Amino acid sequence: MIDKESLKQFYFLGRAVDTEIGKLNFIRLKDYPEYAIHLNAIKMSKREILRHYKKHNINGELDQLIFDLNKSSLFNIVNNILPDFSNSYHVILTKIVENQESLTKINAENFNKIRLIIMDMHCLSEEEISENEEIQEFNDISKMLKSDSQSELKDIVSCVAAFNGYDYEYIGNMTIYQLYLSYYRMAEIMNYNTSILFATVSPTTKLGDWSKYVDIYKTEDHHLSNEESNSLQKMFRSQ
Repeated sequence: MIDKESLKQFYFLGRAVDTEIGKLNFIRLKDYPEYAIHLNAIKMSKREILRHYKKHNINGELDQLIFDLNKSSLFNIVNNILPDFSNSYHVILTKIVENQESLTKINAENFNKIRLIIMDMHCLSEEEISENEEIQEFNDISKMLKSDSQSELKDIVSCVAAFNGYDYEYIGNMTIYQLYLSYYRMAEIMNYNTSILFATVSPTTKLGDWSKYVDIYKTEDHHLSNEESNSLQKMFRSQ
């Protein structure tokens, strides 16, 4: 079987991915309004889950739950402690696993491997959570400031549509991986064209390579907020 890293080079095809539990299908953009919140739950690490409940443990009413979470694996947390997370995993797995009988093959040993493949397929990554709360607070502020300058999903969709001549129905059938790959390639081409223009007046202008390797996993996390999900829903249903 091809290893996880080698599989990534074929994600642009949008075809089902072979794994040890069988084939996994991509969720299409048009379906994100129903599944985005569940994908966001899957991307949460044990450390992020713990921090979430600690922040809401105002009067100590969550002490026992936090104790149980702290001593448990993510697999056990999902399966035996937090029903909402169990439901999210169930919703996503029943959506993407091609052979539903394969669901019984998921166990404590392969759980995280399958989880990481699903995250890669949908351009998700775990939040970086510092053990130092003060540092984490600064990280949260930094993330908030960076998010203000990032393009919203609907803007990325409209850019790809306008640049390539796609209609929104076509984009609705794309995967998030295909969308971001197209968007970043478009950006490289636009940057190259801009450099060509400047080179006509400044011979020292350096020309980049518009066809260079694009690593979308080096970018900021692409999980969708509820607001972005609603924007997608309105966009695709207007067709």
